[in-house]
Amino acid sequence: MISESIFRENDIRGTYPEELNESVIKEIAKGIAKKMFSRRYFLYCRC
Repeated sequence: MISESIFRENDIRGTYPEELNESVIKEIAKGIAKKMFSRRYFLYCRC
């Protein structure tokens, strides 16, 4: 389960592994990908 306390205005913070762990990160990434795909956003990375 994802704790709402890890979400801030502009970032995500939490302690590892209690609040942030591999499964939490995976769920957050899925949510971001789903939202971006539904709105047809494209990411541009200048590395």
